[in-house]
Amino acid sequence: MSVKRQELIRYFEENGFYLLREGGKHSIYTNNRKTIPVKRPLSGML
Repeated sequence: MSVKRQELIRYFEENGFYLLREGGKHSIYTNNRKTIPVKRPLSGML
């Protein structure tokens, strides 16, 4: 089972996480206790 990136981000934001920063290949979400990198999809794969 795979989860779409946008669904995962929505879940994080609904549960108190916010975007800390955007990197080259990852977006970093945190809730000041945990930090979670979310990998961006490869543009050539779509």
